[in-house]
Amino acid sequence: MSIGTNGIFSSTISVSSGHWKPVNAPASGAAGSAMVVTGGTDDVSVSKLGKALTGVAAKLFEQLDPKARTMLEDFVNSGKASADDVVRGLRGLAQQAVFDRYAAETPLTAEETQQSADRAAASKRHAEYMSGLENVMKERQSINDAESRGDISSVDAFARSEAVFKKADAYTKDFEARNGSVSGSAQTDLDALPINRMLRNFKNSDLFGDDGGGDVLSAKDGSAANKLRALGFSGHMVTDAAKRYADGVDLTALGGRGPAASADQVTLSSTNPQKAGTSPAERFLDTELAAAAAAPSASGAPSNGQTAISLLRSAQDRITSPLKDRD
Repeated sequence: MSIGTNGIFSSTISVSSGHWKPVNAPASGAAGSAMVVTGGTDDVSVSKLGKALTGVAAKLFEQLDPKARTMLEDFVNSGKASADDVVRGLRGLAQQAVFDRYAAETPLTAEETQQSADRAAASKRHAEYMSGLENVMKERQSINDAESRGDISSVDAFARSEAVFKKADAYTKDFEARNGSVSGSAQTDLDALPINRMLRNFKNSDLFGDDGGGDVLSAKDGSAANKLRALGFSGHMVTDAAKRYADGVDLTALGGRGPAASADQVTLSSTNPQKAGTSPAERFLDTELAAAAAAPSASGAPSNGQTAISLLRSAQDRITSPLKDRD
């Protein structure tokens, strides 16, 4: 759950005689839309994209540098993307950035903290168990290899394998006697996951009003964001701008903080020691996926942990795709 930055397109739109400038509340009602002011004249031409930009899409557009703005304008003028594609994509990216900030600033409840600690402990215990079991089961592989080469008969291979299985069973019983169960107790109720609690609160909030029909983090906006990325609209020029916008949003209604201080001087790379473009939501789910691992049951049926991994991967795709933007 990564997009390279090497595919950033060079702009082909001709703006050598002019420069980008935001328009505040033009006659069309598109606040913060774009225009080109031509040099040596007072003539002003409002582009198709400038007329379409509204709401959070326009606010994010204002945070972009000239190269990124020109790139989006070129997409529209060349027919690579429609103005609606750009507006939807920017809105999706802006809302995702705000959610990432909200998720990062929202503390877990006491119960969620304990559940997370329990899952982490179960994950560590399982990793230790599997490391020892792997050494035992290497004997089984050597038996298979010997049988394949014809060094031993199938009857002999079966007898030796039975001894290995007994050794593995003894190892499991000894490990659990010393460390506790390795069957796993990962949480499988997706609705109870902290990230889903945060997502419900975010989507049900009035944070964005009726912008985009009131559908927060919609699939259509996400698809549009993916389309822009496929055209080369990605990397720090996007993530830094999205974070600057998100830092200026007041989250007190959701229990978060108000606008961050000096938001215009904050960039993703300087504030996040982890890989740029990795959202808090994704980092949380990565932790949950690691903690969900659990050993197979004696019958060979999937364990609770293995079932949870499948469920968490579904949640991971639902929450962080298609609005991801990685470097």
